[in-house]
Formats: sequence, C-alpha cells, structure tokens
Amino acid sequence: MKNRLLLVFLVFAVNSVVLMGQDRLDHPSKMYQAENGKLFVNKHQPMYLFIGNAPASTENMHRLESHETPQYSNPFYFDTEGLNTIRTPSQVDTITKKMVYPVADIVFDVYADGMAPVTKVSWSKADRHVDNGSVFYRKGLKVSLEAADQMSGVEQIYISKNGAPFLACTDTLRFDAEGDYELKVYAVDHVGNAEDVQSYQFTIDATPPVANWSLEGNVHGKAASGDSKIVIAAKDTRSGLKQIRYQINDQPVHVYKDGIDLSVLPTGEYALKYWAEDHVGNVFEGNDVGASVLAFVVDRTPPTASSLVLGDQFMGEVLYVSPRSQLQLSARDTVSGIHNIIYGYSQRFMDEIYERPFRLEEKQGLQTVWFQALDMVSNRSVIEKITVFMDNEAPMSRIEFDGPRFFTRDTLFISSETSILLKSEDPDSGVDQMAYRINEGSYQNGSRFKLAKGDGMPLHSKQQIR
Repeated sequence: MKNRLLLVFLVFAVNSVVLMGQDRLDHPSKMYQAENGKLFVNKHQPMYLFIGNAPASTENMHRLESHETPQYSNPFYFDTEGLNTIRTPSQVDTITKKMVYPVADIVFDVYADGMAPVTKVSWSKADRHVDNGSVFYRKGLKVSLEAADQMSGVEQIYISKNGAPFLACTDTLRFDAEGDYELKVYAVDHVGNAEDVQSYQFTIDATPPVANWSLEGNVHGKAASGDSKIVIAAKDTRSGLKQIRYQINDQPVHVYKDGIDLSVLPTGEYALKYWAEDHVGNVFEGNDVGASVLAFVVDRTPPTASSLVLGDQFMGEVLYVSPRSQLQLSARDTVSGIHNIIYGYSQRFMDEIYERPFRLEEKQGLQTVWFQALDMVSNRSVIEKITVFMDNEAPMSRIEFDGPRFFTRDTLFISSETSILLKSEDPDSGVDQMAYRINEGSYQNGSRFKLAKGDGMPLHSKQQIR
C-alpha cells in the first residue's frame, strides 16, 4: 500500500480571559472549521505540527521538531491576524510521485483569529431621559444586541441582568417592570475570543408622578376668595417631573408655572383638570369637578403651638433631658382646625411633619427644636422653640475613706470605725442619687457608711443623673 502523508494541527487551549466586574463564562480557546472549509485557530494559542501517513488524525502521528529553531517551534505561534500559510518546497504528483513543473509550493491555509467580537447595543421603543449621568426609560424598552467579528465569526452573545449568571441571548430584550437595572453584555467568537464585558446601568420608570391641588389664601374646604390661588404640587421619584398642564372649565390648556390666580375669574363654579408628566412620558391625570370659588370663610386667627417633654427631665439652669426623653408637640385652632405641625433643628429648615412624640438627637449638649402649627387655611402660628440640654454622659465617681486605714501588698485595710465616702460628680445636670451594695446584698441609697465587722469587698456603687 502506498503511504500517504497527513499534516495535522493540534491545539492546546489556554484561558487568558480578563474579567471585568461580573464574571464571564469559561470560553476555552479552540479551533473552528467554517462551512466553507476554512480552518480558524485562536491566535493566542500555542500550536504544534504533527505528521502522519493515514487519513485518520489519530493513527501513526508524529510531532514535527525544528532542529534549526527549536526555541520557536514547540510550541509556535502565528504572527499574523487572518490568513497564515504552511508550505512544503514543491508539489509532487499524487499518482506518478514526480515533481510538478513549474516548481511551486504546496500551501496549507490556516486563519489565525486573536481579536474578540464587538457587540452593538440598540435601545428602542421607549422615551429616554438622562439626569446627572443616570439614565431613565419608560416601560416597554426594547434592547437589541448585534455582534460582529471580522474573522471566525460570532458564536454567541451573552447577557447578565442585575448580577445574575450570564446566559446566551437569542432574542430582543424587553423591560417593563419598574426598577433599577444593570445589564452586562459580551460576545464570544468561534475560537474562544471573548469580548470585554460592556456594562449599562439604567432605570425603568413605569409610574406616573404623584400630584394634587389645593386652594391657597383665604380658603376653607373648596371655597376661596378672589385673592386666593390654586396650587398644584407634583412629585416624581424616578425620572423627575417634566411639566404640569391644567385647564379650567373649557378654557385653553396652559402650562402650570407658579400658582393659578383666581382674581381673573368671575363669580361662579369651576372645574379644574390637570396633568403631571414625568421626563419619560408617564402622565398623571387629575380631574376635580365642582371646586367653587363663590363662598368662602375668612380665618385670620393663627393657631397656637406648644411643647411638652415626656420622660426624664430636670429643670436647672436649663431643661436637662436624657436619650430616653421624648418631645411632644401640640397645637390648637378654634376656627378651621389644625392642618399639621412642622418642626426642625433649625428655624430655616423646619421640614419635618410632626406625627407622634419623638426622641431628640443624642449628641451631648444644648439643642433647640423649632416648631410651628398650620391651620386648615394655612394660617401659621408664631414660630416656637424649646431648648434642652441632652445629658447622655454618666457621672464620674470615686471612693474616699475617713478614719483608720492601712495599705499594704495592694490591699487596703480599714476598721469598723472607718467611714466610706462615695463621691460623684456630673458637670451637666448633676447627680440625682447614689446607691451602693456590699458583696451580694441589695442596693441602698446613701453616700457615707461604715462596714460592720466581718464585711469585706467587693463594694458596688451606682449613680444616677437627674
């Protein structure tokens, strides 16, 4: 039987993937033969040449060695991206076994691919808004992924949502659920070159703004005087408020700016419609019918507000409180009633709405709470304040002895005639009471006592500030 030579490439995969953030899947380097017969290898792989005399690559195989350049031969690497060739000096007729003229090389083609694919991400079917680097979309966002590779071709695109493991992506992505998203994307080609992970952060805003309206001025209920105004307040917690539009009766629709002046309206009954829109097109629609500006009640009497400390407190030069103390706010109005009480630790920033007694800040020292009551027609009480001293530090105590005593070998000896004095100091609210116990006995109030014969240490004491 005539011998036939077979030249074979074997590839040993080397993983040299650099990960960015969420780990990519494992994509070993490999060879790939396309449908057109082209052989692609990973350019970063070590290569070895084998020769054999049978068609099957597993029969009678021998690895070729280079005696002239052994340091570059096993393994060797392709230096060119794309087409590489391996040649023998001349062509030999496979039947006659004679050299073919003119002399020409036998050329074996192999394509080296060392470049990863590039994925293009397209966003569609949803309004988009960018605010300080944060990206918002309306629900219904569609994300399509398309990857391109210049050599062996794209094998697969992978995605990860919000830190989940990467999965193959075969279709357009759709985002409807409201929330924050982190989408990570990469593609891998047919020889194992993996693209660096592309990361995208965005938010789906599926909720319209929250809006309400009120009559401000001389108002009671939904009746107001001519010098009052309608105020529309709206808030959107995600993409933000874009604009408010309104319509009174069948008048033209206007963009709301800073209140609707009622002085231009004649006496009568009116219906108000308004729309609040966020930056991605979510719209809140308000429709309140029958808001009359004909009858009104004038309430010019402001409410009164007061405060009360609940729990630990002591009045000295100032009112001392402990971290366990609570502040209770109350207000009274004889006409339209109390709307709310606002408070804060600065007269300029009373931005908290009082709901129930609350604990004061635990930082040591003086602190002032400013508060004010509002009635139902926005009359405001005089701004009140309460100043307290937060005392959250325990007293400092020591023991002194009055009478016979002797100290030796780290031990103090006293007699039954020796008085034990408990001293305690508190620089703020002062010491309220002192108590002590001997051994495992019960605590007793007092700051001076003597030990009976046979009593011994330990001595325990406790002090309580006012």
